[in-house]
Amino acid sequence: KRCLMEMVDGFLFNKVHDAWQLTPGGEPLFPAANTLGVVYIVRDPRDVVLSLAGHIGFSVDRAIDLLLDEAAILCDQTLGLRDQLPQRLRSWSRHVLSWIDLPAPWSPLLIRYEDMLMKPQESFACVIKYCGWPLDDERLEQALDATRFDRLQAAEARHGFSERPQRAARFFREGRAGGWRERLNEAQLRRIEDATEPVRARLAYF
Repeated sequence: KRCLMEMVDGFLFNKVHDAWQLTPGGEPLFPAANTLGVVYIVRDPRDVVLSLAGHIGFSVDRAIDLLLDEAAILCDQTLGLRDQLPQRLRSWSRHVLSWIDLPAPWSPLLIRYEDMLMKPQESFACVIKYCGWPLDDERLEQALDATRFDRLQAAEARHGFSERPQRAARFFREGRAGGWRERLNEAQLRRIEDATEPVRARLAYF
């Protein structure tokens, strides 16, 4: 990531999946000197397992195993995702805490996926203000309309999407919250909820 930063003149928005951590050399994976800010998007772990299962082509139970695995790595050889460098996730709870408790200068802005669905204008206005940009309500409305989930699904159906894994039927699957209520059985729910309860409560995922 540092090499990528050195190749870019100006600001770079970089999407990452890694948990925040130190490298084997004891340096931050995301150095403060190269980081102006962090927008951390979190999602209810009960919905994350459904998304993860569809994204990677796993069973729900295997996706739960990965969600709760303190040594979880995305794009290692066992997951069948080989087109990216390995990304150390850790468990869902540890991943969340690794980012949201960071001190300045990272000072993350926490955005819940569910709030982006229910209150898109308010959520993305927060991002714009966090980035230090002037808020233009008309441009924000245009951007939200252009990126509606149904539009993204239609565009993927017509042109494909470069980030869709080979095992996944599509990248833009459902774009909704709360699917876990219909699709997880009692044993699956108990595993997730027992392991994630403290962090879920902190984020109001009841």
